[in-house]
Amino acid sequence: FIYQASVGFATGLSGLLCFGINRKAFSRIFPSQVWKGTLPAVMLIAFSCVTFVRNFAWKDDATLYLTDVRTSGNSAKSNCGAGGVLLDKALSTQDDAKRKEYLTGSVQYLTKASTIDPTYADVWRKLGTASFQLNHSIPEAFRYYYTALTINPGDELAVDNIHYILKQCDNADRKISMYKELLGIIPGQAEIYGQLGFLYGKEKKEYRASISCFEKAVRLDPGYKEAYKGLGTALQMS
Repeated sequence: FIYQASVGFATGLSGLLCFGINRKAFSRIFPSQVWKGTLPAVMLIAFSCVTFVRNFAWKDDATLYLTDVRTSGNSAKSNCGAGGVLLDKALSTQDDAKRKEYLTGSVQYLTKASTIDPTYADVWRKLGTASFQLNHSIPEAFRYYYTALTINPGDELAVDNIHYILKQCDNADRKISMYKELLGIIPGQAEIYGQLGFLYGKEKKEYRASISCFEKAVRLDPGYKEAYKGLGTALQMS
């Protein structure tokens, strides 16, 4: 977007240089009847007004992105930004009606962004959060976070969000299945093995599986204190 402004700056600067160095060349580039006419004045006034009005869009992130998404409706970045600011608004309001309105708009913008650019990891992560906050569907949110991680396996925030939504799930088998699926794309996550260890031990009473998971967790992260505690409990119970 800044490049667009640089075009006018470069044109004006080259014109001034040409005027100072070779006025004949200047007159060929900018014919006097056009240069001295009212058209440049009208253009200057009109675009100065547009530039001034544009300043109000920079009031804050929300105003900027929600303005730009109307101008650049087919931009994945603009749609992602608009979806993100509406998600932030939804998470910060106590008004249930407004919250639902913001979340609905956020999901719409983020869905469009994911269609424009399916490789945009941030879009999928934000879409997971917005959809979960809107309809509380754990499988749907997990799919979005999982997609973000297939694009960017180093997205730790997406992993944290998966841990968060799975804590809301009461079905141990479903959680185990999702964690195992997650290990297919990020096998080196100690916390995932730790969570599996707790699920197998506390929920399923399958202590051999629990011990195996905890042992993998502490090998991956020797400082994982909760995994050591879980491992001790699983060994005791077995």
